[in-house]
Amino acid sequence: MLEKRRRNINVRLTLKIERIERCGIKKAEILIQDARKTEKYLIQKTIESAQVIATTLIGSDSEVLREFKFKTAFIDEAAQALIPAALTPFKRAEKLVLAGDPFQLPPLVKNNQVAKKGLSTSLLELIMNKTIGRTQKLKTQYRMDKSIMAFSNSQFYENELEAHPSVKEHGFKSDGFMPVEFIDTAGCGYNETFSKSGKSLRNEKEAELIKERLGELSQYIDGLSLGIISPYRGQVNYLKDSLPEFENNINTIDAFQGQERDVIIVSLVRSNDELIIGFLKDYRRMNVAMTRARKKLILIGDSATVGADRFFSEFLDFVEKSGSYRTAWDFPSF
Repeated sequence: MLEKRRRNINVRLTLKIERIERCGIKKAEILIQDARKTEKYLIQKTIESAQVIATTLIGSDSEVLREFKFKTAFIDEAAQALIPAALTPFKRAEKLVLAGDPFQLPPLVKNNQVAKKGLSTSLLELIMNKTIGRTQKLKTQYRMDKSIMAFSNSQFYENELEAHPSVKEHGFKSDGFMPVEFIDTAGCGYNETFSKSGKSLRNEKEAELIKERLGELSQYIDGLSLGIISPYRGQVNYLKDSLPEFENNINTIDAFQGQERDVIIVSLVRSNDELIIGFLKDYRRMNVAMTRARKKLILIGDSATVGADRFFSEFLDFVEKSGSYRTAWDFPSF
């Protein structure tokens, strides 16, 4: 009898608990629905009252924005955008404005076959080449001393680029050298090697040379911003290990796109008997590297290796005429 009564109590208790739970779940569902309605209302009001909505290209097609239409979609750094991604904002805008530099980094396409079929061409380039839209060139730059700008201007911009008066003559010459400087390691045995991972290249002697050049600059660059860049991840990692005090100032060329520093040092890395320059053949990437500096640009490399290439041969001629040409032999470590 006791056991039977206990079971009856348990059954009634279980049913009561289930009724309470069902009631709680129903209340929770109502609260969730109310919260979603409130969230949707607040988001809608926020977007409607905003003058500008900032988003990624794919983010422009997010659920939050799908009910909205805009007068204009403005794409920054459009030269790096894949065409399908660049067209995404056009779905909800009457007008599409693309801004970017077609002579700097292109869209990143890892599949060579797909790249050859046209996906590595940006919508910005397509519009400029086909003249299917209105193209306007911005010809005044507000970053570089005129001498830092000069080589890229002649190579990529048909000498149409002009330095604004506020930056035209602000090159750094306090250390006795010109704003553009090349330090030549030819004949010094500063050969490239593979990094520990075996997937990238580094040049340990160039890293030592950078350390010495920083020592020369130390008494002059207090208060100036610094960037140390290289096209090779292996060199970047080695530089970070060798110069821990400058770790936050060191990165790849790609990572520096859109950034600027007062002083930029570029480590070219390549030094071999076969005269192979690999990534350095990507002149658009080198254009990025050479236009990050505001006041001082220093390149370190082996002229015997890189000078066999037309682009770098012309850069060496440019440095000899209007910059400062130095060799690694000038430094105490050699």
